[in-house]
Amino acid sequence: MFEFRFYELWRSPEYIQALLNGCLTSIVLSVIGGVLGFAMGLALALAQGNSSNLVLRYIAVSYIEFVRNTPFIVQLFFVAFGLPLLLGYQWSFEASALLAMTLNFSAYFAEVIRAGIEAVPNGQVEAAQSLSLTKRESLYDVILPQALARVYPSLASQFIFLFLTTGLISEIGVRDLTWAGRFVADRTFRDFEVFIVLTVLYILIAFMFLSLFGLMKRWAFPWWGAK
Repeated sequence: MFEFRFYELWRSPEYIQALLNGCLTSIVLSVIGGVLGFAMGLALALAQGNSSNLVLRYIAVSYIEFVRNTPFIVQLFFVAFGLPLLLGYQWSFEASALLAMTLNFSAYFAEVIRAGIEAVPNGQVEAAQSLSLTKRESLYDVILPQALARVYPSLASQFIFLFLTTGLISEIGVRDLTWAGRFVADRTFRDFEVFIVLTVLYILIAFMFLSLFGLMKRWAFPWWGAK
C-alpha cells in the first residue's frame, strides 16, 4: 500500500522557500499579464467593431483567430526562442513568459469583450444619440460600462482558466509554482505528494483571485447588481 510522506516536502527550508517563491512568481506574472492582456484585448475588441477601417478590423480578427487556434506552449517557445533570433535581442525568460501570456490573454479577453459590446441593446445606443452624445462619448460612457458589467463573470472565469495554464512557462525555465514543484520532486522523489500540494496551492490561488474579482465587481459596477 502506498505510504504518503508529505513530511519529506517540509524537511528543508529550501523546499518551502521554492514553493513560496513559485507562488509569488505565478501570481505576479499572471496579474501583470492579465492587466496588459485586458488593455490589449479591449483595443482588439474595439478594432473588430470598427466598420470604418476594414484593414484594422481584418488584422484584429486574424490576430485573435491565430492566437486562439494555436497552443500556448507554441506561442511561448516562439516568443522565448524565436523572436530573439529574428530581432536580435535577448530578454530574460520571465520577460518572455510575460509577453507570451499578455499576447495569449489578449486574444481571449478580446472575444469576451466583443460579445459584451454586441449584447448591449440598440436602445441604449439610440438613447445616447438622442442625448446628442458623440460616438466616442456613447462608446465610453454608455456602451463599454454596460458591456464590461455584462461579461465581467466571463472575464474573471477566463482569467482563472488562463492562470491555470501558465504552469507551462516552467518549460522555458521560469521559476513559477510548477517549476518549484518539479524542483522539490526531483530532490525528494515524492512526485505524488508534490503534485497534490501543487493542486491545493493552485486551487487556493484561484479562489483568492475569485474573491478579489468579487470585490472589484462591487467597486467597479455597484449599479449593475442593483438591476
